[in-house]
Amino acid sequence: MGARQVRLSLFEGDDPATRFAHPGWRRSRRPSAPEAPNAASLVIDSTARSAILVGSFAHDHPRLHAVVEAIRTRLSPGTELVLETDASDLAPCGRAERLLAAGVVAVRLWMGGIRSRVHATMMRLDDGVQAALDGVRAAARAGLRTWVLVPLLDCNADDTVPLAERLASIAPRPEGLLLAPPSADTVPASLHALLASPAQIAELAARLFERARRLGLSHGFAHAGLGPPPCAGRALDAFPATHHAWLEHVRNEHRVGAPFRRIDACGVCALRRTCPGIPVGRYRARDEADLRPVPEDVALRWPMPPRERPAEDYRNVSPFVGGPPGERRAMLRVNGHCPMRCAFCFVDRSVGDFETAALQSAIDAMARAGADHLVLSGGEPTIHPDLPALVAHARARGLRVIEIQTNGVRCADEGYARRLVDAGLNKATVSLHAFEASRSDDITGMRGAFERTVEGLRRLRALGVQTQIAHVITRRNVADLPDFARWVARTFLPGPHLSICFAVAQRMSDLVAPWLVPSFREVREPLRAALDVCDAAGIGYGGLIGQGGVPPCVLDGDLHYYRGNLGRVYLSPDWAEQFTKPPRCRDCSFDPYCVGVRRDHLALHGEDELRPFQAPPEAFEGARPLPSSRPLAPAEGSMAAAGLVRIRRRASHATANG
Repeated sequence: MGARQVRLSLFEGDDPATRFAHPGWRRSRRPSAPEAPNAASLVIDSTARSAILVGSFAHDHPRLHAVVEAIRTRLSPGTELVLETDASDLAPCGRAERLLAAGVVAVRLWMGGIRSRVHATMMRLDDGVQAALDGVRAAARAGLRTWVLVPLLDCNADDTVPLAERLASIAPRPEGLLLAPPSADTVPASLHALLASPAQIAELAARLFERARRLGLSHGFAHAGLGPPPCAGRALDAFPATHHAWLEHVRNEHRVGAPFRRIDACGVCALRRTCPGIPVGRYRARDEADLRPVPEDVALRWPMPPRERPAEDYRNVSPFVGGPPGERRAMLRVNGHCPMRCAFCFVDRSVGDFETAALQSAIDAMARAGADHLVLSGGEPTIHPDLPALVAHARARGLRVIEIQTNGVRCADEGYARRLVDAGLNKATVSLHAFEASRSDDITGMRGAFERTVEGLRRLRALGVQTQIAHVITRRNVADLPDFARWVARTFLPGPHLSICFAVAQRMSDLVAPWLVPSFREVREPLRAALDVCDAAGIGYGGLIGQGGVPPCVLDGDLHYYRGNLGRVYLSPDWAEQFTKPPRCRDCSFDPYCVGVRRDHLALHGEDELRPFQAPPEAFEGARPLPSSRPLAPAEGSMAAAGLVRIRRRASHATANG
């Protein structure tokens, strides 16, 4: 279901999610139907991904088709029109088909449990479970996208997993099962004892989601705000999308003025910079007492889930600007998917391999524009079946440097690595974010990858490829920077063609969780110590200057760490939209040569860690003044839509394969 929803009630005072709270409610008691709204009276968010009509016994509404038609006239193209009603309401022959004909494309059908007594008690219905299952089957058979909603309480918790198993046996089966646990602010105080606590909801949901995943059913909460907060325990850590969705939901509520308050647990929680606190009135007092701060090492293991995006919203062609005179660099992402699950990765893993012919055409265009250094990236470029052919194509077009950005795993295969080199590969940037196998595999989410990445690096170096290690600094590994540099020196030296590219994790897209991003203050001393190790060992390093680096003011203006790189600042076409500078930067000698700081970073960590410094003009020899980044409000977001290039995906690799 879409992330943005509008909900419209068909009947006054009818909320199936809290029907258990009204003992007098029975099917024979018809809620009163409001007048059918006309198009002008409807207020519908034009950016909504779905419009949900809510009402028991929808087919009893005397003006259902008029309501549907009125809503359809106000929806943007592609917006789903969804009906939320009792499952048994669609059991009679032909009802589901009539909904489809009216323009409804999906249904969310309420069931209270798999046992008739439990179902009847929860939904206050005389119909049994079989009628509800018949309604689910009829909806799916008619071609409606079908979910089952369950209002989770203590008394029906044991029915959720058996219900999922029964739904999986229906042919055709529904899409999945969604939980809708009532909260303290939706039922009378006299019934609060019936509510499950956030920790209980998390435990029950985790059991259900694990079973549903094995059964191939989609699963989740009816909307993000109904889930438990991440501080309700660790049961849902295996389903981090629920945590991210809850946090996004409460941030949106906070922005529009919903009341929140901080509790004791918030003070030391890893999410304190991004979570507004606890929604006022949503939880019972004893529930709040059970909430515990989320440890930082736990939050850092939650990768952001891929989002549903328009097909063209994938930045896979980037003709960099800047760099030394006479050098033109361009980057081409050949896919988005990757077998690793690095939580700091900003690339949409739902994007599969792009078509080879289209990628070759993009390389042709880059060569005509004068590029002499091509970076083939992803996702993970080595899982594109035609990567060697793309390298060979770039070589045939006369590109001087052909580089891949890779996790290096497949390059551990000597035959594959040699194919790339024979095709023309002469540079590789290999990602490696820790020096211990268990820690590295934990960061990347790919067991056994560390040893293969290290072997891949050795293979490439032995074949004469210029190599550098891309090391992304996050809160998980920042303290280990000096030891990482020492390990690199012990493992790969002596030998040619080795450097470390240090990059600080940044919110280049909404796929990167903000709590992963370290402040420059946290980075300063460990990074300085690591650079000193590199200087002593003769390891080259870079990445400090430009869009993923650390401004010199963070290292107290010590420009010797930036020697040789001041004139090598490559910028993506939208850099001025992503970066900005606070007023204090005008007092810094480096201001004319500095890209600034990502706006999301400033919003997250503030500007106090930026320390303007003074240096004589000769200290900036070789540096080239940059255009000014334009100041933007943080609310404008960090991913620009301009300059996106759409390339068709390969038919056989249309989605992520990891």
